[in-house]
Amino acid sequence: GSNLGIFVILSLVGITWNIVFFLYYAPKIFPDHWFERGIGDLGQSMGVTATGILLLRMVDRDNRSGAFEGFAYKQLFFEPIVGGGLFTAAAPALIARFGLVAILLLTTGLLLFWLGTGYILIKHRQLE
Repeated sequence: GSNLGIFVILSLVGITWNIVFFLYYAPKIFPDHWFERGIGDLGQSMGVTATGILLLRMVDRDNRSGAFEGFAYKQLFFEPIVGGGLFTAAAPALIARFGLVAILLLTTGLLLFWLGTGYILIKHRQLE
């Protein structure tokens, strides 16, 4: 109970982050069927892969957008590393070995790298 305030703050920041990225970046990343293609990732980031699949099936029951296949192919790369895979399993040992701040800086650097890569790819697509 003593950590309830921090838990609420982290939850609200996480939910806001996910919704902003869904509403702002999904239309830029997915020029066609952005809602269907983004809702699976939103559901996954708000819970688990099954949540993403459930939301995707709710908005595109007959898979007219092809979003389900795209989501499934992405999972082949995502799940073994982040989605309960290598990094998730190694995180406690990495934090114990290198410290919380070092791993926070590492993951922040990775986040900035992927945000920058996405930004460059979006700009490149807009120029075409």
